[in-house]
Order: sequence, then structure tokens, then C-alpha cells
Amino acid sequence: MARRKIIDTPDPAVAWAEKLVTRLVNAWLEFDAAIIDVIENKAWEPLGYGTWTELWDARLSHIRFVAEMRPHVVYQMYVEGATPEEVAGAVKGVGPEEAASFKRELESGVPASLATGRKPRQSGTSKLAYTTIFVKVPAATARQWTRAAKKHDTTVEKVALPAIEQAFKDLA
Repeated sequence: MARRKIIDTPDPAVAWAEKLVTRLVNAWLEFDAAIIDVIENKAWEPLGYGTWTELWDARLSHIRFVAEMRPHVVYQMYVEGATPEEVAGAVKGVGPEEAASFKRELESGVPASLATGRKPRQSGTSKLAYTTIFVKVPAATARQWTRAAKKHDTTVEKVALPAIEQAFKDLA
């Protein structure tokens, strides 16, 4: 993401607006990093809360935040044993269906950074069900695979599925 340079201007209204926008951007970036740090470092423990959910209920449940941060919050609640009903009641903007969808995504191995909270789409009347498998690959390797696939007019997904199927056949 490219950062926008602050414009030096003699117009006080423009300078004031630029200052407000910069403050907003910095606040969102700091909030994003801080919430992940609190979860990863279990900051609720030294504060005397038994779980992330207890800290959330006591100190954070009044906060509305961007949708991209919801999975991090919700996933940790599920790790601690919360139910979809409890999550929907505790997290502003997360209803019962979205809470249940986040639980399915967590159980399917979808990382919080990629979770959407949306129900999977059913295509047509097909009875086939699909799931997504997430495999961590070093970024350089992923770029290399993407370039190689593109060079051969295909995609990583189209190459990976037969390779995975073959690997599991070899295990049998």
C-alpha cells in the first residue's frame, strides 16, 4: 500500500484536513497492530483476566472496529471455548450467522487473516462440497510457483490439486 505524502500548503483548512487524515491512518494502523499483539502475547493474563473473552467483555466490547479485525478477536474467543451465540452477543457487528461461519473457517484451518465470516457459496444444484486447504509456503516460493505457472499458462491451484492428490495416493 502506497503512503500518501502530506501536502505542504499555506491553506490552513487543507493543512488541518491533512493532519486529521494522517491521525486517522496512524490510529487505525496502531489499533490493528495492538490488537494482534494483545492476543499473541496473552496480555489479559497479567491483568488478572482468565481469558481474552473476559478481557474483551470487561474492557473492549463497546468498541466498533473494521471487519478485517473481527476474525482475530473471534478466533481467540473460540480457542477459549466460546460458542457462536456467545461470540455474537459479545462482538459488535458479528451476528449469529457470521459467528457460526467464523467457527467453520477456524475449524477448516483458514487463518484469521483470511477469514471472512461469510457462508460458503453453493454453486448450482451440485451436491459436491468443497473446502479450502491452507498451506504455509515461504513468500519467495509462492512467487516462484506463481511465475512458473503463469509461464505455462496455468495457475498454482491447477498444478497443486493434482500434485496433492498424487501425494495422498502415494501414501495409501
